[in-house]
Formats: sequence, structure tokens, C-alpha cells
Amino acid sequence: MAAAPPLADAGTMCANCRVYDWPKPEDWSTLKKCGRCKVLWYCGQLCQAEHWAKVHKHHCRYMGNPEKALASLHTSDCPSCREVAAAGREISKPTNPTYPCILNVFETIPVAQATPYPFPLAGLPGDRQERTLVMAMKILVKIMITNHPVYIAHEETLCELLGNLLVLRTYIWYRRKGWPVGHKARNFCGESEVVEIGQGIENLGWKETCGGDQFRLWSLFCTVFLFSSPSSLVNDQLRLRSPLASVRSKHHHLLHKVGEAGYLEMVDKVLDLISDHLVPYDEVMRAMCGGTLQRACGFCGKLCTVKEVLTTQVCFKVPQVVVWPTAVGLVSCNRRRCANKLGEKLKDDNQWRFVMWSNDNVHMCDNCFQGVPIQAIHRCSQCLKKQYCSQACIVEDRTKGHTREKFCRKEGEERKVKGGRRERVKKNKEQMQKGIEYREQVHREAGASEELVKMMESFKKNL
Repeated sequence: MAAAPPLADAGTMCANCRVYDWPKPEDWSTLKKCGRCKVLWYCGQLCQAEHWAKVHKHHCRYMGNPEKALASLHTSDCPSCREVAAAGREISKPTNPTYPCILNVFETIPVAQATPYPFPLAGLPGDRQERTLVMAMKILVKIMITNHPVYIAHEETLCELLGNLLVLRTYIWYRRKGWPVGHKARNFCGESEVVEIGQGIENLGWKETCGGDQFRLWSLFCTVFLFSSPSSLVNDQLRLRSPLASVRSKHHHLLHKVGEAGYLEMVDKVLDLISDHLVPYDEVMRAMCGGTLQRACGFCGKLCTVKEVLTTQVCFKVPQVVVWPTAVGLVSCNRRRCANKLGEKLKDDNQWRFVMWSNDNVHMCDNCFQGVPIQAIHRCSQCLKKQYCSQACIVEDRTKGHTREKFCRKEGEERKVKGGRRERVKKNKEQMQKGIEYREQVHREAGASEELVKMMESFKKNL
């Protein structure tokens, strides 16, 4: 298994400064640890008090004393372990629908901010990204314990995949303890791990047919993992206060496609279906196809029976259903002409992703954390350290303590002052540029297609 992620900027970055994108202090030695948990660092009393009120008070005692976080501990009465015990040796048979228990793998994670405390080890209700990762891990471990053919052929690769999934899960815990609810940084992270897993799946090139394996575990794993990254980007679109005003007009059609496709509803439907035990893969595909596998091809109109979910590549002559955010439920019979049209259609999804990654016009309100166009966001007139999207957010943040008596101070806090509009626009553009360059590098190292890399470069040039 891969090691847990290290504390980003541990000892060199104030936890509260990260929230509001304030620069690091010149003298890192002035940072001090929280006196109770000894994990998070702060540049001063003001930052520690604000972060305590908005985030840290909910986690501190558990980070310092994990035994108090009962929901985060793997105990002897674990429901998943009871199901495993009831299944006995049958759990290792490909025909058995019981999932293995995966919760004990988190007991040895050494980094306090990356541990589950105080969050439920089985997953926080309502967190779709965490739920997706938990399901992907369960399915992958099931593949291993049943000696699935793909595991026999690629044991080392699948162990690496499992390790990367573990890292992604710890990222979620790490960010919950650092950023307030609603903040963009709380969204799914771990770009390199996501790309590495996705490219690893594609490089295996493993194809399985139904045959005697009604669950088609490898296909199910690929399908579930496919939900992870797009779900976070759909959430990013939902965070936009004024989507059409935030994105260039030539990309408006992509926002409309995602907004009208019902992607998150489809993901929830599939996860609900497989949450308790495995079901035949045909049922999973039926849920993605709107209740029936008999569908008309979206290109030629021919009636066909869906056999696959499009995860990495278009399968010529095999009817597939698409579950990308821009084309949920689209079916292709995949005869050569339709398959070629499907390949062109999927370029929309890559373009939409790059739009969400490289949107330099969107700035984040420091209270509601929604993304708004730069024209609609203004700095606090007193301290200039925060920016707000509306008078309502200014008033609300005052109720949380942003007053002259507490956090709304400029004296001694000049380092945190945000620049004027031009400076903030320039900084945001530079950050988007670095983000695209990072993703381009990650995709190149993972062996992504040259066409995908060129598309990234074109977006970078237009910033």
C-alpha cells in the first residue's frame, strides 16, 4: 500500500491562511502548533481563533485523542465484518455477492490530519466522493480475494491501484480538517493519483465478458471509479453563482449539457444499487440506461442491446452506454460510423473539464465560498484581507467574528491584504496557468494521448 499523504506545508503554512489564500509569513519559525492536538500550525492568535471557530473546534480533541472518536474506530461489532463472518469461505467465490471488510486498512495511517478521526470510518453520509472511493476499494479487494483473472495477470498493478485509492481517501479526511464546509478545496483532490489510476486501468486493456461471472467485477470497478473525478467537477459547476457569466460564451453549451444531464442523480442511483451487496452487472447497466438495456442508438437510431459501459475506450461493434457528465445515458451501437461519431462526441467532455479547471474569471467568496465573476466580488473595505460576493455575505461573516474587535484588522496583518482587482485577476490567471501546466505534466507522465495533451495546451494559451 502507498503511504499516507504528508501534511502539506507542515510547519511552514498556517492552516487559516490556506483557507483565505493568504501568503506564508516570511519567517516560518514564528508558526506554532495547536497546543491541544499538536498537528495544525498557525501564524498567530487571530488565525488560530478564526480557524478554531470555523473548523478546528470540531476536530481538535479527536486528533489529539483518537480513542474518543468511536465512529472512526474499527471495532469487533463492525457490520461489514459480521457479513463476512456469515459468508464464511463462500466470500472468496466469484458467485458470492458479499463485500469484504476494508476498514481495517486505515488503522495504521500515521499522519494525524490524514486519519479519519472524528469522521465515520465507513464514510460520511451524503459525501458522494467518499462513497465512490469506498465502493471502488470494496470491489477491488473483492477482485483480489476471489483471484479474479485480472488480479492473477496483474497482481502488482492492482495492489498499486488499491494503494492509490487509500491515498485518495486520506486526502478527503485531511481536507475536511483544514477547510470549512463549502470551500472548493474540500472537493475531491489527488489529481496525480486519479490520473495514475485511470491510466493504469486503460494500460491494462483488460476486457471481460459476462460468461459465468454475472457481477463482472473488473467492469464494475472501472465504472465506479469513473464517477470519482467528474463528480467533483460537477460540484464545482454547481458552486458557480452565475455560471453563464463566469464562463466564456463559446463554452456555454457545455454547461447546459452538464446541467441538464442528471449526472449526479445517475451516480447516486448506481451507488444505491450496489451499496449493500453485489448485483449482476446487467442491473448496473440498466440503471444507467434509464431502466432498459434495449435502446436506440443516439447516432443512427438503430435499436440495440447495451453490452458495455464506456469507461476508457470506444469498443467497436459492441453497443455501449456513456456516463460522462456531458452525455449521460447516450447509447451508441458502435458500428464503425457511429463509433467514430461517439469518439468525436466525447471531446465535449474533455473540453468541459478543462473549462472547469482553467476558468480564470471565477473568484471565490471568503464567506459562502461560491465562485463568482471578478466583477461581482469586492474586498472588505476595512481590512482588505477578505473578499465577498454580496452585502449578505459581509453581514454573515461579521456574525462569525469578522469585526474590528476580532478578525477585521489590517495593522500587523499587511501580509494578508489582498491586492486590487487587477492584481487579483493577474494572480488568478497565474494560478490557473500553473494548474493546467501541472495537469499537463501529470497526464504526460501517465501516458495520456497526444490529442488530449494538445487540447490542454490550447486552453493554456487562451488564458
